[in-house]
Amino acid sequence: MENVHQHWLPYQKKWLSDDSRLKIWEKSRRIGATYVQSFEDVIDCISGKIQNVWFSSADESAAREYIIYCDNFTRALNVIFGTTGQMIIDSAGDTKSFSIHYSNGARINALTSNPTQFRSKGGKIVIDEFAHHKSDEELWRAAYPAVVQGYPLRILSTHNQTDTMFYKFVNEAKEGKGGWSLHRTTINDAVEQGYVEQTVWGVRKRVGAGDWNISREQFLKETRDGCMDEWTWQQEFLLNTDRQESGLVTIGFIDNCNFVDGKWIFSPDSNVRPLSYVNNKIGKDGKKYSLPLHMSCDFNRDPNSWILGHKDDENMYYFDELVLENSATSQSVQEFLRRYPDHNEKIIINGDASGTQDKADNELNNYEQIIDALTRHGYEVELEIRAKNPPIENRIAAWNRRIRDHNGIPHVFIDPVRCPWLIYCCKRLSYIPGSRKIKDTFTQSQIEKNPKLKFLRDPLHAASYAIDYYWNLFG
Repeated sequence: MENVHQHWLPYQKKWLSDDSRLKIWEKSRRIGATYVQSFEDVIDCISGKIQNVWFSSADESAAREYIIYCDNFTRALNVIFGTTGQMIIDSAGDTKSFSIHYSNGARINALTSNPTQFRSKGGKIVIDEFAHHKSDEELWRAAYPAVVQGYPLRILSTHNQTDTMFYKFVNEAKEGKGGWSLHRTTINDAVEQGYVEQTVWGVRKRVGAGDWNISREQFLKETRDGCMDEWTWQQEFLLNTDRQESGLVTIGFIDNCNFVDGKWIFSPDSNVRPLSYVNNKIGKDGKKYSLPLHMSCDFNRDPNSWILGHKDDENMYYFDELVLENSATSQSVQEFLRRYPDHNEKIIINGDASGTQDKADNELNNYEQIIDALTRHGYEVELEIRAKNPPIENRIAAWNRRIRDHNGIPHVFIDPVRCPWLIYCCKRLSYIPGSRKIKDTFTQSQIEKNPKLKFLRDPLHAASYAIDYYWNLFG
């Protein structure tokens, strides 16, 4: 073993030296867990301890990567083996694997397909990224008979919400139930044990990166900055699941702005700021800001929600909202003109891409109606929207990354008096438990009992369109 890899990191050595039949690894992403697991599986096969290893991950690319690791270790150990390649392993032809056959009859199989793939297949079971399988319960039902029969089981995964079999098993292990041997490695644990110097430096030097000898601190900062939002960092790298249990859509929103003795008092980390804060800001050139007005639109009639803001390179300042009940686009335009009859700066329209599709009686779609009305009023108008709306979870991820960046600095500011419904959504809109879906539908009975419920969606949707357009995470 030491001849093949003399420098296993402490957390990897601990995994290899653990001979428990049922092992589960609560792990950060990209710390070499699958890599060390492949080595264990090769050793088990060439030693004759195991005749069949059945490996499954969340996608085909991960199965390919695993079998490459196994192939490399096999060659490094100078083991005589038969073939490596893809094969069909059932008569129906719907279950495929990448396989290595050894001369002693042992075989490693990296499965690539459906949740029933483990059925009727005895041997060591390895489930990689268990929390990210599309149907973890079906996968477990298929694998469980082999586990009960007495074969070894290895589960390795990052977290993916709290409504997963993996989350359940980890909690069982923490309580001493289920016979599990639990291992836990955050990205900080890995770095403290030499991951940067041994792995990151080696990879970067090999590919010719100029910053190959990056510091531990800089590596952690780069990793955190590369996450799509704070929640990804907390869950998939630090293994924290508590914050998501609250179910809030807007993570990190801080509301501590108060009106005292005729003056607004707020802390530097607050997302709630009065419009006067924006109007009094001074630019790098020493002049006060003169910013276009951004109108970000969501076109549901009840309510029809448009959020107004100013934007600079780093921040969005939402200073007003048009959240109108039983309102058509034409009515919202008239309300805007009533409030802002003499606006001097350019108006940039953002919002829901579906606004380009709906036609009114005058054959103009929603955006055409707005542009036509504002242009006739003498305003300079520009349209900046996506051709197609991204998934809501992508918009919320971009939103949260602006609500608070990785250094805890806010970049979305909301007027506490003029934008009550947007703040209402930030503080109360939540996920459906155990998923990334927004609670965005309510029965008529629920709305009649609590009329505020009808406002618990669209204002934040409207604001998030602009944030995603300018600071999106996925191109």
